[in-house]
Formats: sequence, C-alpha cells, structure tokens
Amino acid sequence: MKKNKFLQLALSTSMILSTAAMTLSPVQAFAQEEEMTQMESFTLSENSQADINETLSEEEKMILASDLPATYREGTDVNCDLTIDTLVDGTPMDSLLYQPGKGQSQVQIGGDLDMTDVWNSYRTFRLAYIMANSKPQFYTKSLKGSYTYTFQINPEIVSVNEDILCDTSAWQKVFEEGSDAAAEGFFKFMKCTQASYDATTGTITVRFEINENGTGKVSCKTLDDDKTTQPKTIHAYSPEGALFIKDENFQKGGQAILSTSTFYGNIDLDPW
Repeated sequence: MKKNKFLQLALSTSMILSTAAMTLSPVQAFAQEEEMTQMESFTLSENSQADINETLSEEEKMILASDLPATYREGTDVNCDLTIDTLVDGTPMDSLLYQPGKGQSQVQIGGDLDMTDVWNSYRTFRLAYIMANSKPQFYTKSLKGSYTYTFQINPEIVSVNEDILCDTSAWQKVFEEGSDAAAEGFFKFMKCTQASYDATTGTITVRFEINENGTGKVSCKTLDDDKTTQPKTIHAYSPEGALFIKDENFQKGGQAILSTSTFYGNIDLDPW
C-alpha cells in the first residue's frame, strides 16, 4: 500500500505560532470488490484488437506500449501529495509578529493537492477496461467518491467567523477560483457538501463529493470529454474572513495551527 508523504505545515512565529506537522492518509482510487478476470491476459482476437486500436488516443497507445501488469489488482492506493502553507493578511508567512494597534490579522490555511497519480491510475484502468471490453461499455460506468480535509486550529488563539467558515458555497468558490480554468470541469461535478467547525477541539472539516446532475456520481464519458475534469493540481485557501487572530489573543510562542491536519479521498467505479 502506498502511503502519502508526511509534510510540514509552514506556520511558525517567534511571537505566536509554532511549527505544526501535517499528517496525510492514503488516497484510494478504483477499489473493486470483484477481480476483473476478463483482463487477466489482455488477449483479444486480431480483428478485435485492430478495432480497439483505432479508437485509442496517442496517450493510450503509449500506456499500452508500456509494461502493463498481467492482472489489474482488486484495489489501488494512489499517492496524492498535499502541500500546506498559510497566508497572513493575504501573504504567505511562516511567522507572525505582534503589531500594536493593528487589531487583528487574518489567517488562511491552504495549499496544493497534487492529483497526478490519481488521474494516471484512472487512465491506465480505462485503457485496461477498454482492451478487455469496449469503449461504449466503459462509458456506461461512472465514478463516485469524495475527499475530505481537516485542519485543527488552536481556539485559544485563532478566532472564527462560523458564518463564513461553515458556508459550503464559500469553500466551493475559493476552490474553484484558486484552481483556475484548468479545473473548471472538475468543479462542475465535485461539490462541497460539508464545512463544519468543532469549537472544543478547533477542528475544521471540509468535504467534497462527486455529484453530477444530482446523481451522486459522474459519468466516465464526462471525464473524458473535457480535459479540465482531470486537473493536475487543486489549489485553494480557506475563505477570506473565516479565521483571524485578535491582538488580545497573541501569545508569545503560542501554537496557532495544531498538528492533526489530514487529507483523505476515495474514488470507485459504479455500477460494477
């Protein structure tokens, strides 16, 4: 099982913030309960092989020319690296100094989620399925799935505007705008369904789920028809105005962002 890398959350200060570790859980993609026995050998008749080859893109032909496994394993764990940093009043910072009379400093947590391995796994699986079946049959399939971020702040230091922080539309907007046009198609079906805050622990939970036209899934054809449905990177910070540090809550050497932030995602084929 592949494991995501452990990264450091770059938010520290001589006055208030100390370095916090970032823990990542595995991202699971295409976890099947049934073994794809039809694909064990990838052997087809010459005529069938020729027909399929005519429908393959150049990218798929390159995948086919590489060393595909003799069987497609029942489940795949895919690396997905999450790099987290922090904006203070809109500027990336790893320290925060007290400024008398300022009143408060706005804090935004965010960064980059690298989706490269997720989509490479999808494309390899797509080709393997088509080689054993057909492209029209593949397009009867859909993907379902979700991904969830959790961030933990120190509620003794960081103040929260819950109206903004718990607004799913605000999170949807910052993720769409932060990831720019390269992910435009992706966010047409990947929707923010939860944004919550636990004031006792300081835990913020943000969840996105696949949902195309109210189906709770997205068709494989949708994914293939628009390149912006498979963005290499998701880039976003928490909404403006959601988190801030008041002057009176400054604590020298205090830790504002705690060390239990996580990311977890999963994708599966449905129906199977």
